[in-house]
Amino acid sequence: MDVLYAGLAPFASITDMMQRFNLTARAIRFYEERGLIEVSRDRQNWRRYDRKAQARLAIIALCRQAGLSLGDASEILDIDSESLAVQRHIVRQKLALRLEALDNDRRNVEKLMSVLQDGPGSEQPMGQLQTLNRLRA
Repeated sequence: MDVLYAGLAPFASITDMMQRFNLTARAIRFYEERGLIEVSRDRQNWRRYDRKAQARLAIIALCRQAGLSLGDASEILDIDSESLAVQRHIVRQKLALRLEALDNDRRNVEKLMSVLQDGPGSEQPMGQLQTLNRLRA
């Protein structure tokens, strides 16, 4: 777990977290409300993010940037912190599934572009509709 904490300040503010991870304050508070990160408060009731919260927020931000769901990020965070190899394996699996979905999306976009490249009038409207319906299947 020391690897995750390397370079992190003992405590950080929500502004620090917003800037470091390119997140909005609302998103960070949402993750707190969902129980994904725990935050302490100072005497003025300002949020203080310790190293553990910072590391967890880093993982959430990276997962979201990679297109993984918040549920996926939560599952990754729930893995025992001592099982770094297991955590990496699960992340790789989830990323492979994400790449597969992106490849499928790309193929569908390319099919649609191919149909549209023929230009207007190249098919009767009913034929175009049938072509689009076949693409959905």
